[in-house]
Amino acid sequence: MSPLKKRTNRKPIRSVATEWLNSNLQSVAGAITAKAFARDRELQKEYGELGRRKYEEDTAYHLHYLSEALANNSPKMFVEYVGWAKIMLCSRGIALKNLAQNLDAMAQVLQLKSPPDCRKIFARFIGPASAQLQKLPETLPSFIDAGNPLGELADSYLKSLLLLKKEEAISLMLQKIESGLTIGELFRFVIYPVQQEVGRLWQENRINVVQEHYCTAATELLISRVKRRFVGVHRSVTALAICPDGEEHALGLKMLADLLESDGWMVAYMGQKCPVADVLKLIRTQGTDLVAISVATPLNLAGTKELISGIRALYPEHAPLIMVGGAAVNSNPEIREHLEADGWAADVSEGVDVANRLVAARKREKAVQG
Repeated sequence: MSPLKKRTNRKPIRSVATEWLNSNLQSVAGAITAKAFARDRELQKEYGELGRRKYEEDTAYHLHYLSEALANNSPKMFVEYVGWAKIMLCSRGIALKNLAQNLDAMAQVLQLKSPPDCRKIFARFIGPASAQLQKLPETLPSFIDAGNPLGELADSYLKSLLLLKKEEAISLMLQKIESGLTIGELFRFVIYPVQQEVGRLWQENRINVVQEHYCTAATELLISRVKRRFVGVHRSVTALAICPDGEEHALGLKMLADLLESDGWMVAYMGQKCPVADVLKLIRTQGTDLVAISVATPLNLAGTKELISGIRALYPEHAPLIMVGGAAVNSNPEIREHLEADGWAADVSEGVDVANRLVAARKREKAVQG
């Protein structure tokens, strides 16, 4: 075999680094924790032994995000995660210097322990996050902003939920529906920003996880009641709505499925944590025009990529159309390009438009081919 062929067949360094990190993640997290605590004796006094174990768990979580950023070739993704972690930790009384020390120890441990060929790429992903840490915001603006035409309604809905008055909140929305509020307006200007705001309030430690779950459950109940009032005229177009394996946030996908149904689509809503093999088997046996995939958590992007690649492999020339959306892809064009879907939507209302454009373009393509 020639030297050229050998080089061609080698895995990209980024893939090698990702695989190595995934294989050694727990030992690396332990080494980072040991280095950080050895360098700053105050950490042991501040955290104690129980806190030290939690520190190591958090470090492993940081490394999972680093691995996912590597897999998606997106340093920006790791910077965004560190920004999220900064807000979450600082709002809970964790000093910013602790996160800075953790990133510094991470860089040093990976330089010492990782394969020599991988060290530059680890530095390329950790460096920007460390450099930007001080400038990253400590709080986020409200998602119910002045540009929202139904901002007051969204705010009233959220306040009722935070007071644990879901029936009051749902009744308010149903009254607005009776007065002419469309399902698209409800989802786009009320439910979607409210769910984002609930996430922000949890991130900033202003509500707890029980309140967050209550708000989500109440909104799911609202959607089920609203759905009965909107029945579209059926068309011969089908969609499969799924979240990749591991993804637990399915509310946005449920809203998209309901909007598509109100637009006449026949939708099979599969919900959260769908194993790749089961999805591929279903598509092989049942078929569909469109697969709509929602991924909110960046840690599930690798599973999303695997799913998309599997769908393409089923039908190399005529695979179902694939559309992606969700928080994990919304802010990062690098991720959308890496996933190689046919379309992307920033929110559920746009998702309906994108889905219709995709199937219309496919129909025209088939007509031209005869």
